[in-house]
Formats: sequence, structure tokens, C-alpha cells
Amino acid sequence: MQHDVLAYLVQIISGMPFDQFLAQRIFNPLKMKDTGFYVPGDKLSRFASEYGLDEKGGIKKIDDPRSSVYAKPVSWLSGGGGLLSTAQDYMRFAQMILNGGQLEGARILSPKTLQLMMTNHIPGTLAPFPDKYPMPDWNLRGYGFGLGFAVMMDLAKADILGSEGMCYFAGGNNVFVFVDPREELVSMVWTQFEPFCYYPLNKQFQVLAYQSLVESYKKR
Repeated sequence: MQHDVLAYLVQIISGMPFDQFLAQRIFNPLKMKDTGFYVPGDKLSRFASEYGLDEKGGIKKIDDPRSSVYAKPVSWLSGGGGLLSTAQDYMRFAQMILNGGQLEGARILSPKTLQLMMTNHIPGTLAPFPDKYPMPDWNLRGYGFGLGFAVMMDLAKADILGSEGMCYFAGGNNVFVFVDPREELVSMVWTQFEPFCYYPLNKQFQVLAYQSLVESYKKR
């Protein structure tokens, strides 16, 4: 809910609708040409179907691009979710984060602003998070939270490969993005599947990504 309040404040302060602000200040400068709150008709042929569980535990289509609610403009421009994008666009956004707030000459955030965002802001009595998820593979133990990102604080407590100071964020349909400044690494995994957290895909992908590294930038 707090992100929706922020989106409303952005509209008031900027004097423009939230989607226009995002396009003008973020998407266009970063050349994210396929990101928005709905998929226009001329791009529906590239819009992936969404899948979920059927009654027998198998997979079934739960959202078809041709009849999707995302195939027409929406009235609620949420600050907490609802954007549709492509892996290429999202990679450009994540690379901007890794680069300290800029990409190919387009400056979106100052380095110090981004540093503040990627720093834990939860008090020591609450972070790192304990294990509160019903399934251990989906816990956030070892993480704190910054301004928009989960931030790795304690690798031993997290019990997973990674770097302290790395951050990650998740999207609908089980999209996960990891940004690790120490290793100069961006890694992403995308699915078109709900419910969220049904499979431990983010943890498995994170381990595989870090296992594939044969040289560390930590010494720099």
C-alpha cells in the first residue's frame, strides 16, 4: 500500500499521471520500449500466456493474451505492481541499478541515492529477517530491506550462495531479479506461472547462478 501512496504523491508533485511520469523519466531514457501498464494491440502477438495449477496439480492456462485484462488500458496505475515488461527491458533497468543509477549516458538516480536504497533500513530488532515462511525454501532469513529491495545482510543465516550487500526484488508471475554490485552481476529468472512462491525457483536459480562463477570480483 505504501508504494501506491508514493505513486499518488509522484502524480501530485510532478503534475502528470503516474504512467506518463514513468515513461518520461525512466522508461524512455532507458529505452525500455515494451514496458507499461497494459499491452497495446499491435504487441499482443508477443504477449505470453499465464499458467497456474489445475485441480489435479498439473498446469493449465489461466490468462490468454487475446482476452487478458492486461490487453486494455487500466484505470488504477499502481505504484506497487501491475507493470508489464520484457526480459530485455527489465535487464536494462537492472543494469542501471548495477551501474550506480545510469545506463548508456542516461542518469536515473544519483549513486548516493541508490546506495541509500540498497542499504537495510529495518532496525536491528527486526532484521535480518527470521524464517517465517511455511516452506523453508522461500524464507527471507538473512535479509533486511532497503527502499524497494530485499538486501542480503548475513550469508550464514541465509544459508545460500550470494554476497552480502546484494539485493533482489520480485514481480508477479514469479519473476526474480538479483543485483550484486560486489560481483558485478545481474541475474534474472522469469516464469508465467502463479501462485507466487509455489516452487522454490528463486533459491535454486540463485545457487546455480553463483555456482557458475569461476572468478570473483571481491578482490578488486
